[in-house]
Amino acid sequence: MGNTCESDRSYYGCSDETAPIDSQCDEIFQETKFKVSSMKGLSLQHTRNPEVTQKKRIPKLLLTGNSFTATDFDTLGLNTLSLATTASRSQKSINFSRLYTDQEIEATITLQRYARAYISKVRAYNCRQQRVRYESNAQYFTRSEQFETLRNNAKFNSRQTRIGPRIYKYKSGAKYRGSWLGGFRDGKGEIFWSDGASYSGDWSLGHAHGKGQFVDKIGNIYEGPFYMSMAHGEKGVFTNTMGDVYTGQWKFDRKHGQGIEIWSSGQSKYEGTYADGEREGFGTFSVKGEVIYQGEWHRNQMHGTGKYRLPNGGIYEGEFYRGRIEGFGLMRYHDSDRVYEGEFKDGIREGYGIYKWRPSRPDSNSNFNSQVYYQGWWSQDKQHGLGVYINEKGELSYGLWQMGRRLQWFTDESVFLIYQENLDYCQYFSPLKGKDAVSETDSKEVFVKKMREVESKRNKRLRKLTPTQLFEQHESVSFKCPTHILRSYMLKHIISL
Repeated sequence: MGNTCESDRSYYGCSDETAPIDSQCDEIFQETKFKVSSMKGLSLQHTRNPEVTQKKRIPKLLLTGNSFTATDFDTLGLNTLSLATTASRSQKSINFSRLYTDQEIEATITLQRYARAYISKVRAYNCRQQRVRYESNAQYFTRSEQFETLRNNAKFNSRQTRIGPRIYKYKSGAKYRGSWLGGFRDGKGEIFWSDGASYSGDWSLGHAHGKGQFVDKIGNIYEGPFYMSMAHGEKGVFTNTMGDVYTGQWKFDRKHGQGIEIWSSGQSKYEGTYADGEREGFGTFSVKGEVIYQGEWHRNQMHGTGKYRLPNGGIYEGEFYRGRIEGFGLMRYHDSDRVYEGEFKDGIREGYGIYKWRPSRPDSNSNFNSQVYYQGWWSQDKQHGLGVYINEKGELSYGLWQMGRRLQWFTDESVFLIYQENLDYCQYFSPLKGKDAVSETDSKEVFVKKMREVESKRNKRLRKLTPTQLFEQHESVSFKCPTHILRSYMLKHIISL
């Protein structure tokens, strides 16, 4: 026993108890990255080598409290705003609304939220490393202890009766008090190791076997069935030092099978299957009784197909890859009037998909319930490339989009040429101006060349994804929905073009 401590606490921008996604803290720590670009009055980018840009200085005094201190932000390189206050003046006596604008206070509160997530990941990483070091050094229920009380020339007599309780102190420093059968610990007994760990319960021929309770040196507790000195069987209960509780099946000292895990606050809960100590298979993660994710898991991460409720109230149903929304899926946004079905990559729309929404103005019949569609290609969560617009009447218009902006409509003749790959539509792309500018130095020719490379990569990826028979048909990027998407069971509203 000694392999059952887990601390999977990491969540993007939220409290450390609601952590279904990024459980591999060591991987997260390789490249910690936070972006706070949408906040008013603040633009912050922090990586392992912090590079901070700020439109306004954030007072360090506002960053104190909330379960962390101002020194936690030294690595962020934040500048401080000099305050017209004395050191003896308490923080509570300061009227922040008079000293700072609403934008500064709002930015600070948001930054605190990101910092709490960062600190939570640090603590989880340290706990994980502590467990790795502990597991490599822990030596309990060893063979040397088991055979230390046996004589070399003695033969075991199955008819002999138990004796005890008797006390024996091992060479390792461990101390056993309980029943014996010959030279074996057998029956009821308890053992205390020199590092503070202990076991009390049933024994059989020197092994912890039956019902018992094991407490390791750092305070984690397992209570339940044992087999050959390992946690093994049904309804084993493990409680770690943070108060998280797992109840379920065990196999050879690992969580394995059906189980329920409840975090220390009692608000977060996972119920599902485990394999080799990790969430694996089908499971449900909920917070305060509300289901956040239900679907497939792999190595403690959402992986496969499932249904996920976003923090803003939207619902995604589709494929996941290593804890991220990636693959085919259906996204119902929080306002319920907008739906996207198609491809995702790294949590954003990327590839081919259909987006439908209700227009803000009524149609010709004064009807607000009619929907309009965009069906086509996406890049970086924006319409980009060839696409089809379907209005309230069901009329189709073929066009070209660039980073969310429509560049032009195509005539029927141009559409036919594009289908035949006899028209280079990339010639219509142009460098964007203003805040969406890709590069101010790019000329028209240079930018068009870049767009040709982008479309060429799309074609290569499309042909790589499709089966051999589809590749022989020379399927390529066009207005038509790719065949491999049409075959996806997730997509139900693609319009045949």
